[in-house]
Amino acid sequence: MNIVVGGGLCVAVRQDVKTQTAGVLRANIRLVPAHEAFDSWLEALLRVVKPPYWLTGDAPWRDVVLSSRVRIARSVEGFAFPHRERSDALIALARRVRSTLAWEVREQLSEAEKAILVGSRLVSHDFRWGDPGRLLLLNEDRSASVLVNEEDHLRIQAVTPGLSPQYGETLALQVERTLGEELPFAESPEMGFLTACPTNCGSGRRIGAMLHIAGLSARGWIHGIVAQLRQDGYEVRGPLGEGTPGWGAFAQISSLRRNTLELYGVIRGLIDQEYQARASLGQDFIRYRVDLTYDEIRTAESLTAAQAIRLLGWLRLGAVTGALDLPVQALDATTSLVWIGPSEPAWNVRRARLLRELDRFASVWTGRTPTMRTRGEGHVR
Repeated sequence: MNIVVGGGLCVAVRQDVKTQTAGVLRANIRLVPAHEAFDSWLEALLRVVKPPYWLTGDAPWRDVVLSSRVRIARSVEGFAFPHRERSDALIALARRVRSTLAWEVREQLSEAEKAILVGSRLVSHDFRWGDPGRLLLLNEDRSASVLVNEEDHLRIQAVTPGLSPQYGETLALQVERTLGEELPFAESPEMGFLTACPTNCGSGRRIGAMLHIAGLSARGWIHGIVAQLRQDGYEVRGPLGEGTPGWGAFAQISSLRRNTLELYGVIRGLIDQEYQARASLGQDFIRYRVDLTYDEIRTAESLTAAQAIRLLGWLRLGAVTGALDLPVQALDATTSLVWIGPSEPAWNVRRARLLRELDRFASVWTGRTPTMRTRGEGHVR
């Protein structure tokens, strides 16, 4: 079914009921409400886009830590950094990477598919699709990706469920070794592995985790914690990484200099502090915030991505504390989907629709049966 979205009505062309008369192909055409067309389009999209492994795999401390990420940057000998290299050389390097790593190459993606990959943290939000030699490779279970000719020639990423930086590092290093067997990496005795940004030289590795620290945020304790983290050599970023604010109390905590055991210890300490903050808020306050959030979702005609993430943050706090009978996985899936579409009126309307039907859409994507309930009240309507 081809769907053209626009205004309050949409034209749906049903190709499965075509008739042919005198060599002229005809199709049944009907007008349908805009939300039905959007629902059909999004469900079709989610059936063909694989969810990331961090969303579907087993996860320790999943109620606080959504995922862990290890990124390894490498440059290849004989090539200038991507921002200085000729286009034909970058294209040749991309071919070598494709022949070395037998992964799925994603090309000719729609804007919606790109947004889901960004929201899934498999691709950086400033990845310049379509540039010469620019390439994205994904492994089968979507636990790892390789960005070719981004800031560096190779950006190897492993994104794993919950607090699992050691597993992510093992996975990323396996990919690095495979590529290194065929591609000589640029390095020097003084600086280690060379990268386009001098601060990444050395190991070329960044380790981090995506946290939902709504309790600390609601209590106002987060500011002192962030200051201490930065003093200890950690960076605190928003849900899409560098340059994004911490909407919805979602934050990425990462470091270039610390190792995985050090990160693990720091995050475990934050988990304990988050549990204390949640307990101090009390169930009555959390239920009150959930009710306000449901009212806002039910009545909102449009939502920006930032507004949607803020609302999801409160719902997630309710789900992990038992104030809301809703699978956390459905909320985490939706945090990856709200980035679909620009911050424009028509897409903001669709984003509001996405939140009202979040459990339904999330179940289509993850293959889970919808179970959205809030203290017996049923779906958000």
